[in-house]
Amino acid sequence: MNEYYKMRTLIAVFFIIFSISSQAAGFLTPDNNATISWVNVEQSRVRFGVKHIERLNPDTCSHNDSVILTLDNEYHKAQYAVLLAAYAAGKKVRLYVSGCLSGWGNTYPKLLAVYTY
Repeated sequence: MNEYYKMRTLIAVFFIIFSISSQAAGFLTPDNNATISWVNVEQSRVRFGVKHIERLNPDTCSHNDSVILTLDNEYHKAQYAVLLAAYAAGKKVRLYVSGCLSGWGNTYPKLLAVYTY
């Protein structure tokens, strides 16, 4: 086998492995018109209900009507504060999610970024 085919095979294997291990990520809503409809706090997790006419599901979690935020670092605690303020003020939000987290017998989008309007 010549070097060209070896390299081509190696690149193909790399892309297959990368595509299997990668997660999709994206916005939970197509625009900035979502609102937080409820908040559930348990142990080290917070779940926020998301109200919007069209919710997307980039990671195909079993539920996309709410998002989970873990409170394991300062960045997530800041997101929690921003979402609570948006909820209390009735502000519009746009949420960016990546991956799914298990909880309450289902999987929910894992919050990655918060935008408020």
